[in-house]
This record gives sequence, C-alpha cells and structure tokens, in this order.
Amino acid sequence: MVTSACFNSFAKRCALELIRLSRVRRSNRRAGLYCGADKTCTPDGTAGSNSCGDGKACTDNGRCVQAFDGGLFDAGTADGSGSEACADVSVTLARIVPTVILLIDQSGSMTTAFGSTSRWKAIRSTLMDPSTGIVEQLQDDMRIGLTLYTSHGGSAGGTCPELTTVPPGLHNYDAINAVYAPATPQQDTPTGDSLSVMAADLEKLNVEGDKIIVLATDGEPDSCADPNGGGAPLAVSAAKAAFANGIRTYIIGVGDAVAASHLQDMANAGVGAPSGGSAPFWQAFDAQGLVNAFQAIITAPKSCVFALNGQVVAGMEPQGDVELDGTALGYNDPNGWKLDSPSELELLGSACDAIQEGDHQLSASFPCDAVVVPN
Repeated sequence: MVTSACFNSFAKRCALELIRLSRVRRSNRRAGLYCGADKTCTPDGTAGSNSCGDGKACTDNGRCVQAFDGGLFDAGTADGSGSEACADVSVTLARIVPTVILLIDQSGSMTTAFGSTSRWKAIRSTLMDPSTGIVEQLQDDMRIGLTLYTSHGGSAGGTCPELTTVPPGLHNYDAINAVYAPATPQQDTPTGDSLSVMAADLEKLNVEGDKIIVLATDGEPDSCADPNGGGAPLAVSAAKAAFANGIRTYIIGVGDAVAASHLQDMANAGVGAPSGGSAPFWQAFDAQGLVNAFQAIITAPKSCVFALNGQVVAGMEPQGDVELDGTALGYNDPNGWKLDSPSELELLGSACDAIQEGDHQLSASFPCDAVVVPN
C-alpha cells in the first residue's frame, strides 16, 4: 500500500472541477488512490469491483461512494473524518443568472399612435422582433418571463387584475411569443395591484440571482378598487414592498401621458432610494427610445458569479488554485477571483472580461479539508 503524505504536492490535492462548458480538467492524483482519513493516499476498494458493499461503487481512484440513479455521489467531509473523507470532489459551477419579468401595460390607450405604429406594437417589436428583439438576444443569458396586465372595470368588472403570464425561464422566446403575438390592448391600468401579484410570485421563485421587474406603461395607474384613476400611491407602495423582498422594479414611460413625477416616484421606490431621490427612470417618445430604454435596463454583461454546490471552509480561501483557460488567477487579485460567499466564486477585472465571449475552461482545486460537500 502506498502511504506517501497526500498534502505534499499539487498532484495530491482534492480537486473541485469548476467548468462553464464542455472541457473538464481532472485531478492528476495517482490512479487507484485518494486522500484517506489519516491524510495518506490509500484505496477503499478495487476500481470496477463490488468490493465496497451494497449501495456503493468504487471509483477509478479506489474510493467507495454512494451510488444513485445516473451516477455516483461523493459525500466527503471537510474535517478529514470518516471513511469517506478527502476524496476527489467533482462539482458543477453554474453561472448565476438574473430573473426578469416584463410587466406590460395592456390598457386601451396602448393603441395610441407612436410614430408610424402604435405604442403596443412598438413595445412588442422592441421585445420580440426575431432578429433584433431584446428577448431573442437575451433569452440564453437570463430567465425572462412576461405578464400583460389590465382589467375591465376593476373589481366591479370581475377578475382584477387580469394577468396574462408566461413564467420566467431560459430560452423562453417561443413561449413568450406564442402568448404575446395574438394579444391586444384591452381597457384599464391596475398597475399597483398587478405589480403586487407579480412580486409575490417572484418572491416564491426558488432561484439564485437578481430578481427584476421591468414595467412598461403609457398612462397614470388606476386600481382594482378605483378603475377611474388614483392608483399612483398604490403603485409606489407596491414597488417599495417588492424592493423590501429583494425585487427591483424599473419603469419605462411610453409616450408623454405618464407624469415625470410619478415615474420618478416609482423609480425611487423600485430600487430603495429615498422619496425625493433621483433614481433613473426612462421615458420613450419613439421606437428607438424604447429600444434604448429596455437595453439600458436589462442588457448587461454576462455574470461573472458562479454557484458552487459545495462550501469552502472559512479561512481556507487563499489556499485555492483557480485557473482560467490554463492560466492561474490570484485570490483577491483585482484581475483574479474571490469568494462572495462560501458557495459563490466571482471572477474579477480582466478575468471577468475574458469570459464575456466564447467558450472557456474554469477550474479550481483546494486542499481536501477546505471543502464541505452536502450529502
């Protein structure tokens, strides 16, 4: 049995395989061995055999791991205890993407002329044009959903708010287009009521990353209680409540019928700025203005934050070796990497810039007592 100390060389380190796409760099530990509880390289069983007992299997580095439908799960611990400690741990590093709901006013005034088209058609074209539309361009980089909102006489007219919704998801253009394309403007503008419903749905959504509502409206809000107007305070209150629950709201005024003061109030509430603040809002008076507004809000660089399905032990962060396309990156280097939390790794500066285009290999390794993997 080989008993060489397992921390004496990089080749013996327990590897976290962190990847964006196809290429995986495996740990170069000697075949048939892994770091055991006594910090020596030792096998549990024989690769390819059933020497590990029922419900387990032996990996190609001689480690007994729990078998499950579709593969193996390595339940190693960070403190080196137990027969399953300090083996190679393979994890997936998943880019953290935002979730964006497009909340679109479906009121009757959306038929108003907007250059050579209508407000309604201009918004839909900006979002859904198959070649240049925002949704087509960004559907691979963020979860996008759609909600059209209106009512027919508020609560007195029946259901209020009336919401036509496509849940957010990646690669969601076709699903959104199937609902959006046949839709037409209807009647009222219960903005606050609709925003409250969508914020509650987003709050329940169990996903990582930012949660954002982009509201496009062409008129002063009414409400389910009063379909004839007076809904501005409710809309501002709904935006404040959404922000308190971790959801940002950005507003675009379509045309000149929405008062700048209301747009400013909504903008402040939507990002937690104080009343009387100067948070940005957008007001579009033509089709290009709409394009510029939506792009300014939701077109952003690809995220450089990645979720790790394990946790790095506090104090062990500097011992990590992170490489991008084979080049070592420095810990807490302005052009290297850092940990935003024990399970989130962020690339910084030029390293972040480098992954904005094309395919790249991102890998990292830590000493085997530096990582906790949930079982």
